[in-house]
Amino acid sequence: MNHNHIALFLDVVEQGSINGAARVRNVAQSAVSRIVRELELSQGVPLLRRHHWGVEATDAGTILADLARTVRAEAKVAERSLEILKKSEKAARLRIGTGRTTAAAILPMALEQFIRADPKCRIQVRMGNFDLLFPALVRGELDIVLGRIGNLKLPEGLVEELLYHDSMTVLAGAHHPLARRKKVSDADLAAARWILPSRDTEPRRDTEMMFHSFGMPVPIAAIESDSAEFVRTMLHGKNEWLAVMPRDLFRLDLAMRKVVIIREAPKALVRAVGLVRRRGGHGLDKHPLRTFLQILSAVVTRHSS
Repeated sequence: MNHNHIALFLDVVEQGSINGAARVRNVAQSAVSRIVRELELSQGVPLLRRHHWGVEATDAGTILADLARTVRAEAKVAERSLEILKKSEKAARLRIGTGRTTAAAILPMALEQFIRADPKCRIQVRMGNFDLLFPALVRGELDIVLGRIGNLKLPEGLVEELLYHDSMTVLAGAHHPLARRKKVSDADLAAARWILPSRDTEPRRDTEMMFHSFGMPVPIAAIESDSAEFVRTMLHGKNEWLAVMPRDLFRLDLAMRKVVIIREAPKALVRAVGLVRRRGGHGLDKHPLRTFLQILSAVVTRHSS
């Protein structure tokens, strides 16, 4: 069955006459009559009852008219979807890759301001490991990658820019017994119950370096986890845990005094956080990225002061 023929048949049913459908379609009455006859022959059943005042659908015609209404409705939905898609394709885009620390700290603050400055821009934030994010940046699937820098060899064509420094910290819930002490000894730390980053991960290596700088062995972890949300829940819910996490992941908790820093890694062990982009400033002339970088710079300045 031809889609246009079915649509014309629906016009006949809704107009109640061959003439009415011909007027709506701006075609000859004979053309409409011929198409109706062809439909009836192809289906082998009458589709219309003819009366002196016009026509009405038979049971078979009603089925065909219902089909035509469904097709018409689906076509309208498809047209609207295509129109939205065309507008979406024309909209400016900002595609950001990020490691977990930056995503939890400065990125939400920067994006909140960016959305107010450019509400029509479509934003994609992809969180993951750098071994996946960097190739996506090289291929042009991302505009920029935010996260820790200076510790990985970059693929050809990418460059790093420093934003600020972060550090590993020993954290406790606000009501932990050690949280009220002015000075926490190595013996206090050794006797505590610990949540530490998982073995063979970068945060774990940072943790080991931090404890070595304290002049003490890494405590035995009762729990190993890389999940900031899990650690946050444990610190908020119980008074017995200490955890090692990057400071930035708990920036809001620290500001709200829900957790406190028991000890912090020395300045010699700070973590460089920055952005990675394609060499030569490719993409920096795009308005969304340029605006975002300006806002990000302002957020970092306030964040670091």
